[in-house]
Amino acid sequence: MKMQEALLKAAELARLKLSKGELEQFSKDAQDILKLFSEIDKADTKKAEPAYQPIEIKDVYREDKTRKCLSQKDALANTRHNENGYFKGPRTL
Repeated sequence: MKMQEALLKAAELARLKLSKGELEQFSKDAQDILKLFSEIDKADTKKAEPAYQPIEIKDVYREDKTRKCLSQKDALANTRHNENGYFKGPRTL
């Protein structure tokens, strides 16, 4: 019955209304999940190294190189929302 109480508490926090049938089904599903985790707990991990990052991290960024940037005129060339050499946006208060 503890599983159903935990599910009712989680449903309450999530503002869900569970029917009696849904509560029974979720309770059964949660018990099955816990059984599977108990099987994983039985695995021998004494010789296993911790895997903090399962996939090797590679630097995929390009090298920083200075390049000529756009002029102010070129940057504003494709917009109609500009004023006095700057982009013009909506007014905020």
